[in-house]
Amino acid sequence: MDDNETITVDQGNDSVSAPDTPTTGEENTNTVTDSEPDEASQINEYPSQKGTPPDYKKKKKPPLPSEKSDGSIPAKDGQPPVAGDDQYPIDDDAEETTDENPVSGDANVPGCYEMASDACTSFSPYDSPECFIKKINAEIESNAAINTTYYVAITQGEYQAQGLQGCPFSGTVCPWGSDTNDGLTPEKPLATFKEAFSRMKDHKEANGKTGHYTLSIRGGKFTYSEPIVVTAYAFYGAQMYKGPFLYDSNGNQVKGNTTTYEVSYYGDSDYADAKAYIISDISIKPHQNESVTIDGGCAFTPPTGSDGQPVVFGHSEWDVDDTAMMRTCASPRWKDPITDPYTAGFFGTMGMISIHNAHRITVEDINVINAPTFGIVIYGVSDHVVIKNNNISNTYASGVAAMFGPQNVIIDGNDVSYACAGSAQENISAKANVSHVAIINNRVTNSYNDAAIDVSTGYHHVYVGHNEVIGATTGGIYVEAQNVDSDHVWIDGNRIHDSVYGDCIRLASEQRANTEDVKITSNVCYNTLRGIWIAGYFHLIGENAKLDPTVVGVPMHNVSVLNNTVYGTGNELMGFGSGFAMSNPGATNVVVENNIFSTSYKNTVSFQYVLRDDGTLNSDIIEFKNNITFCSDSVEKDEEGNLKCLSDNAKEMPVAGNYQFDPLFADPENGDFHLSNDSTAIDAGSHNTDAPDYDFECDLRLFDDNTTVDIGADEYY
Repeated sequence: MDDNETITVDQGNDSVSAPDTPTTGEENTNTVTDSEPDEASQINEYPSQKGTPPDYKKKKKPPLPSEKSDGSIPAKDGQPPVAGDDQYPIDDDAEETTDENPVSGDANVPGCYEMASDACTSFSPYDSPECFIKKINAEIESNAAINTTYYVAITQGEYQAQGLQGCPFSGTVCPWGSDTNDGLTPEKPLATFKEAFSRMKDHKEANGKTGHYTLSIRGGKFTYSEPIVVTAYAFYGAQMYKGPFLYDSNGNQVKGNTTTYEVSYYGDSDYADAKAYIISDISIKPHQNESVTIDGGCAFTPPTGSDGQPVVFGHSEWDVDDTAMMRTCASPRWKDPITDPYTAGFFGTMGMISIHNAHRITVEDINVINAPTFGIVIYGVSDHVVIKNNNISNTYASGVAAMFGPQNVIIDGNDVSYACAGSAQENISAKANVSHVAIINNRVTNSYNDAAIDVSTGYHHVYVGHNEVIGATTGGIYVEAQNVDSDHVWIDGNRIHDSVYGDCIRLASEQRANTEDVKITSNVCYNTLRGIWIAGYFHLIGENAKLDPTVVGVPMHNVSVLNNTVYGTGNELMGFGSGFAMSNPGATNVVVENNIFSTSYKNTVSFQYVLRDDGTLNSDIIEFKNNITFCSDSVEKDEEGNLKCLSDNAKEMPVAGNYQFDPLFADPENGDFHLSNDSTAIDAGSHNTDAPDYDFECDLRLFDDNTTVDIGADEYY
């Protein structure tokens, strides 16, 4: 596969006639446009350090950018979020705009990703995420020059059923939603999303089978209970959903590769053949910055234990990995999301926003709360999908998931909280044969269960960068091949903290599939159980695994762990913890270099099943070099001169090329892991490492006449 080209779905040219339907709407067009370091004295060597870093020149640090959050964690009070509260504020005075821009901004994206030059040599998110992101956005925009907007608003009856009075919209006549309207102006909106997509289908068939569509949703101090189902032709429960087909150059409806991607639905043989039709070219967004909330109407409460008490943390029956919340739904759409006819297919792979077999789709600035299953889900032969700046909270399954075949997906700037109440899936997930995905700038907090961000089971070319994870129950970022060979994932610049039970970053393979080409760079981890763990086959290992290391060995090749900062791992409650752990004897070519592992509850580093008979590391499996390892609570040394608190077995701590001294962070107790002026980590990085171009806050690693990187996630200026 040539990763210098954007991947496209293998499409057929089957010609299928759509049912004759009346044409509605007039076309309106919008043309979319994109839119010298100071000399300083040398730092003296710490008396207790082992090894001496190279000479260096101090660098001047620019003003610190404002933090994304204060790191506080709201209490889990068990109450579902409500539209209009602090998490989902309603801005009645939001500035109105006159342009219904059909796409998600211009091709420039924030942070490190706006630094891409025009001369991109690769469009793989693994090699060049900034070029990949710009290319996907540009290709979506290139098909949006001719746009038709359909508007949806709440009906008066639904509004009053929520205990609200008056009119939520301005105008001499209140523009309530009605499916008898044409839907082409804010004054004549439709009442349902389902009808809006059907109108788009009719309009596209009658107007040259080309064009882009915007679903513009009126918002305010109310919620919608109808799911948004983006599909070309599908039958769920008692409802048929239709949307604007993707057509080829001959005017034929395009179908996906049904031999590769199979999704089960209800229906007869004719429908089974039609299930892979592709919907295309739609943007979903609020009207003029209004606050839009899709509410599934579900609440989640802890199960009851054998003693009649709620099974929560501290209860003897509570399990960090497998305590599903009880689900109660009170929605106009369903009472029981499993048995209700409307949601018969909803429980498996549907969400409050479902994107199925869809090309060039954007969803932005939508609140999704209290979902009976997923918040937002992308699946099937979907391609070029951008999920941006949405708030998703209180979901039974994932907040955002891309699964079962999608490619060229960007999940950007979303806020996900209280997800995975059902103890299944993960808060943000890219899994099951996904390719070319970027998960960037998201924030995950207060997860009910499972990992915050998951990449697994047949992934190819995925970038996970500059996300923040707070209070994840069982881990921050989890990468694992499961039972499908997987390759090329880059975990970069993320900030993960305050997880009592979870690892910051874990790499594994639960069913021993092959994992290749993994980069873990410039991440900041603190107050987690483990920092970075390269694990083996750890599910259903059994007691014999302790006697036979081959049981836990899984194929894993070419793993780079570079320039990360890990601090304060482990805790007394769990009784263990480590900054870095390696327990996979099946791995080869693992390089751990230029990292800081500091101040762990028990072992700063831990190596299992990867030692030679003489106690030294097996260099065929792993190289551990030029790292700073430090524990602040003890200065006692063993007979070989190593700090005893670094590892259970002194021989596990390779001395050559590693330093044992305080990295001198600016204010680690308050989450500030910039290097202080006197840090010996400055310019102490290896010269032969493939260090990342940017640090955790997008400062260049190499600049001016400086040719040596710092150790850790921060590059001191």
